Amino acid sequence: MKSFKGYIKESGVNTTTQQTALDQDVNPSSIGDPMVVKRINSFLGAICQKEYLILSMQLKLSEIV
Repeated sequence: MKSFKGYIKESGVNTTTQQTALDQDVNPSSIGDPMVVKRINSFLGAICQKEYLILSMQLKLSEIV
């Protein structure tokens, strides 16, 4: 059976080239750029969606108890 490190070496997976959503040579403070606004809005939307899901789960769990 292969070890995990052996599998990673054979498959050529490179974990050092990962990038964050806003880390692509874009200055997030340049609000005048429509691409920056789009990326910031999508980031904030994802955070708000997760927060909404957590709150709705808490409400449903409080009804059970």
